[in-house]
Amino acid sequence: KCYVVAQFMRGLGVPAEAGFCDVYGLDDEMLAMVPQPVLAVILLYPQDRKKESVASPSSTVESKLRGHILTDFTNKQLIWILPSVLRFLRRMKKWKRLILLLFLLAIQRPRME
Repeated sequence: KCYVVAQFMRGLGVPAEAGFCDVYGLDDEMLAMVPQPVLAVILLYPQDRKKESVASPSSTVESKLRGHILTDFTNKQLIWILPSVLRFLRRMKKWKRLILLLFLLAIQRPRME
């Protein structure tokens, strides 16, 4: 299981019934190990922190989510996760969907430093 991504999604309000797992390859044997059905594939990759800080010094999103402080999620990584969240939201009730979208907009505001 992808513990970090799962915890982040739980903090966004995505219910525990949405599972996350690692995909180790795109060949048939590796894809056969992925639990079905799949709503989305999230590509996460290491970044060069030096380049990232030079490119956008204020791009780190720091949010307090249900008592946990999450750091080191850049705007780019958060935007890549959003399509997965939105696919899952189609199955949620409208009021829950609205609350989550408002929260996502709130954490994307630029910080004043």
